[in-house]
Order: sequence, then C-alpha cells, then structure tokens
Amino acid sequence: MKQRFSLLVGFMLIVGCAAAYMIVTSSQRSSSERETGESRSLSVWIYSEELAGFFDRYEEEHPGVNVNLRVFRSWRTLYEELLTAVSANAAPQVAEIGSTYGVMQLVNRGAMLPAGERIGRDLREFVSEPFLAAFSNKGEMWAVPLGGSVPVLYDNRNLFGAAQLDEKLLDWTAIGVAGTALTKDIDQDGLTDIWGLVADANMAWHHLNMAYDSSLGGRSEERIYESFERWREYLNEDRITPPLQHQLAMSQFIYGKAGMLLGTSRKRPTLEKFIGGKFEFGVLPLPGEPGQADLLPEISGLAVLASASGNEDLAWECVGYMLEESVQSRLMRDASLIPARGDVADRLLRSGELTERENAIMRLKDRFAVKYPTVDDEGMWNKYTGDQEWLESSPAVSPEALGKRLRH
Repeated sequence: MKQRFSLLVGFMLIVGCAAAYMIVTSSQRSSSERETGESRSLSVWIYSEELAGFFDRYEEEHPGVNVNLRVFRSWRTLYEELLTAVSANAAPQVAEIGSTYGVMQLVNRGAMLPAGERIGRDLREFVSEPFLAAFSNKGEMWAVPLGGSVPVLYDNRNLFGAAQLDEKLLDWTAIGVAGTALTKDIDQDGLTDIWGLVADANMAWHHLNMAYDSSLGGRSEERIYESFERWREYLNEDRITPPLQHQLAMSQFIYGKAGMLLGTSRKRPTLEKFIGGKFEFGVLPLPGEPGQADLLPEISGLAVLASASGNEDLAWECVGYMLEESVQSRLMRDASLIPARGDVADRLLRSGELTERENAIMRLKDRFAVKYPTVDDEGMWNKYTGDQEWLESSPAVSPEALGKRLRH
C-alpha cells in the first residue's frame, strides 16, 4: 500500500511540474510574441460584405496578424451599434464609415483619430477631391476613403425590348413614360405583375441626388419638392411603382418583376450573381439636368478609432494597405466601388479590362460632387426617410399637402 501511495505521489508531482512548465513557457512565449510583434490582433467592423475578401488577403500577406472581422447589414446598423460601443468603451479598432451621415457625430464624440498626419500626404497625391472632402472637417481628415458608389438605374433589357422602348432615358419624363409602358397586369386579375420602376430603401439619398444643385453647392429646396412630387405622381397617378416595398426591390428586379431598379451602383455584383443568364440588364446614370450634373456619392472609408490606443501602428498599417494599387485595382470588380485613387480609376478606364456595366459605373466618377460632412446630414437623412414613408402611406395626398410636409 505504501509503495502504491508513493507511486501516486510521485506521479502527481511529475504532472504538477509538467503543468507548471507549460504555464511558464506559455507565458514566456506570449511575452516573446508581444515583444516581436507576432500574433497581433485587430478588430474591424465593416458594412460592405464585399470588402471582407480584402481583409482576408491582408491576413495572408501579413503572417502573425489576426483580423477579427464583423460584417453588418448596412451603414445604419453599423453606425447605431458603433455609437453604443463608443459609449461603452467597447468599440473596434478600425471601422468602415459611410459618408452619407454620421461622420461629424462620431468626430464630436472623439471616436475617430485624425488621419492626416499618418497618410494624408500620400492621399493628396493620388486621391481626388470629392473623396478627400467626404471625411474632412475641422482642418482634419477623419477617415481614409476607399471607394465610392452612386445611385443608378438598372434596366431589364428584355422587358425594354418587348415594349419597344429606347434604353437611353434622357430625363425623368422619359423614365415615367417607360415605366407606364413596362407596368403590366398580365393575367388581368387587377393586380400588377410587372412594375415599371422599383427603388431600394435609400430613398433619402436618391432624393438628395435628384435635388442637388451645383450652383448652390448643395440641395435646392425647389428641387427637393420636385423630386418628391415626381415620386408622388409615380405612386398615386401613374401607378408605376409600388408603395412601401423598398425592401423587396432587389428581388423584384432579379425575378423579372420590374423593368427598372433605382438603386446603388455597389449592388451590381449581387445582381449579376442572382440574375445570371435569366435576362440582360444594363446600368444607366441618373438624368442630369442643367446645374444638376453632379452626383452625391456614398464614399466608403476606414477610420482608426480612439479605442486603437496602443495598437495604432497596426491599425494604420491595415488602413494604408487598402490604398495600395493592388487593392484599389480590384475594388470595381469585387465590390463595385469606384476606387478613391484617381490614377487607378483612369488606368482601368483606359485598359479595356472592365465590362460594359463596370465601365458605365466607373465613368460616373467625373460627376462626383465635392461635399464636406456636417452635423445636419443625419437629421436631413432621417427627415427625408420619414417624408418618403409618409408619402407612400398616404395614397390621396395632394401636391399642396406634400409641399407643406416638406417645409416642416
């Protein structure tokens, strides 16, 4: 018995020593990794799912760096969670930022670190002014622009051909005429089977683009009314677009249930993937009237957040990687983003590498307006989103009632 007890005690001592050795060597290895810069981690939030592949490649090209990536459904969902995370001191180290609204709210909270001192000089050499302006305020640049997208019209060429319509829509009147010809009740049951025009959920952005006045450097109140009134006619008089169905717009177009889709140019890869060879479709620019040729892009940028303190060098290294030519050259193909680097965009246009649809989108870079962020951007976006919901919920609304609503 004593011999067995001695053996048991000896075995436990050996196990204990081994465990202690593992803990010590593990601690030493972790300390060594920190000292040598190995096994570094970076938390990143994005809302453009197509960018995930670029972060995967960054990991592959930088052994020892682990990117903890979280992908959100939209800029709205990322923005709202980011505000909460900043308040709780739980924000990521790097986040994709949309230029349409919210930039100054994050700046005023001290959430973002200024980017100018880090890579501003290189940016100004390659990146065009609309991209730089999108995140610049208070004498600083607060996010590094990656690429941009704009509202476009996607058209179902098969339906256009069947209706003997010209695809070159020059103005909104022509779009309305085409929408009327495309809208069909095929089985005569009183329900519309094919809509002439559908639109995604970014109606506030679409209205702001349709109301932009280059001579004012911003929106025209008169054109805001004209844009909403035009949509009121499409809804209630021409009946070429359905009310309160913006979340279904993509699928309606994909399944051939709509002749035109008003949406963001960044959805081109998704449409190509799901439409496949079911029908041919094209990309058309929004009509540009005199003084309204400029477009308000949504610029996607990467910001290094204040939460990156102590790990800033890695965060800026990752952000800077996204401006490298090899990355910028693939933004249009992989993410349908017009690259922020003008030299890359110009080279791609000259190269003949782009498809017809990619070319149509890339050429719109010359229509980008220069717009700086303001604290009013979010309020204006929310107001026009609410106005659109009110309009679509009010089938008998008059032009006078609409005008009164927009003035308040």
